[in-house]
Amino acid sequence: MTKVSAQPKKRMILSLQSMRLFAALGVFQFHLWHNYLGVVFGHPGTDFFFVLVGVVAALVQAKRIPDAGWKSYIQARYIRIYTTYIPLFFIVLAFKWHEGSWGWALRSFFFLPMTSDQLPVIGSSWMISSFMLFYYIFSIAFIARRESVLWPIFTVWFISIVLYTWFNWRYGLPDHWAWLLFNERNLEFIFGYLAGVILRERKVVIYWGRWLFWIGMIGIVAGTVLININVNENTIGRSFFIGLPIAIFVFGLVVLEQQGATDYLVRILTKPGLVWLGGTSYVLYISHGIYLRIWSRFFPVTPVLIPIITVGALCIGSIGYFLWESPLLRYSKKVLKK
Repeated sequence: MTKVSAQPKKRMILSLQSMRLFAALGVFQFHLWHNYLGVVFGHPGTDFFFVLVGVVAALVQAKRIPDAGWKSYIQARYIRIYTTYIPLFFIVLAFKWHEGSWGWALRSFFFLPMTSDQLPVIGSSWMISSFMLFYYIFSIAFIARRESVLWPIFTVWFISIVLYTWFNWRYGLPDHWAWLLFNERNLEFIFGYLAGVILRERKVVIYWGRWLFWIGMIGIVAGTVLININVNENTIGRSFFIGLPIAIFVFGLVVLEQQGATDYLVRILTKPGLVWLGGTSYVLYISHGIYLRIWSRFFPVTPVLIPIITVGALCIGSIGYFLWESPLLRYSKKVLKK
């Protein structure tokens, strides 16, 4: 029988930080194999990010709703995103300027949806546009000073997404705005937030947490197999057969950590080194495109070199986090507290 150790409540759920690393690595591997080796496969990395954003909002950020103002919340989100994004944005823009226009650059910088099929300056930043949408919707609670205002908003958003996805409603909006607002994957924010709200109560026991963990794990594997039968990043129903299992898996994992379970995977995902690497995930996510482009100019990209290329990406992400992102984020917090 798995032992249970009594532990004090933690301010941060360590396993969530580690899961960010695996989500970023999933995105990295997809772009590496797809863009440089011509191998296309479906993966749940982006779905993990969507769910984790919702879980963290409910578990951590919602605590500030009664006391923190709207400005401080949004300001914190922009600082967190732009600290690493700004320097990399201008580096990539310098190399890609001939590919676009001022409008393209401005839309990319402010995470506005593209008006054509062209990717933003940093291609992977399309996902950050969705994050910003969620942050602004969630920030309404800071204006109202109460979390309960979110439930009717989430309900309307959920219904609108279903109508857009399955009934082809477009609401009279340009396609690029309709896609951003009602993309099916936005449901994963809601799934994650609901999981976080329940997790705050800390009422689910280890037995049920373990069951949910394995049910979610099996669902993720089955869903990943399903999208790889016919590889399509925008497969309809993806939020239910991948996003929902991820929310269940994360829920079970967090329950096990909250309750002090010593299950093997919990012990692995809460190891300090892995948790620290989880903190580098945003740098890895934003920088991996330019890293792969530079690598491909000087070195070959072959399947046998994948482990070395991956370790290199982790090193770049860690260096960027240690020397740039982490110090600047700490400095920003000190300045804002004054």
